[in-house]
Amino acid sequence: MCSSDLVTVYSSDIKGRNDIADLGSVEKFGQLLIKRFQDRKEKTVAELRSTKERKDKTGRRYYTAELVVAARNNAQHTVVTATVDDGKIYTLVTGTGDGTWASRKEKLFTVADSFVLTTTSASAAKEPAPSQNKTPSAP
Repeated sequence: MCSSDLVTVYSSDIKGRNDIADLGSVEKFGQLLIKRFQDRKEKTVAELRSTKERKDKTGRRYYTAELVVAARNNAQHTVVTATVDDGKIYTLVTGTGDGTWASRKEKLFTVADSFVLTTTSASAAKEPAPSQNKTPSAP
């Protein structure tokens, strides 16, 4: 990736949820992102281009959405991948400008698709011990 590409990982509490599907379908996830990225005051418009769902080898579900966010004369392509586990949502966000999207699209989707949640011990454990720290992983 080029130095102008950005990859950010966020986590936040989402109590009572243990699967991204608890938030709805992958399409609903994409619509929620549109609402989050749009800003009427700034005249920012978000368009959902694609969504997909995948599972890692432990069966954990991930949602990915591609958005184009446009404000004034600038468009940004954004790829968001998220998963939920043990009351937390983990979200990877990456993207690039409209002018470089065609040449970087494949790499950015590779980053998004490689995002997996790992634990310091058995990844498939439903209720990890308090000493097991979950950490998101991306290349």
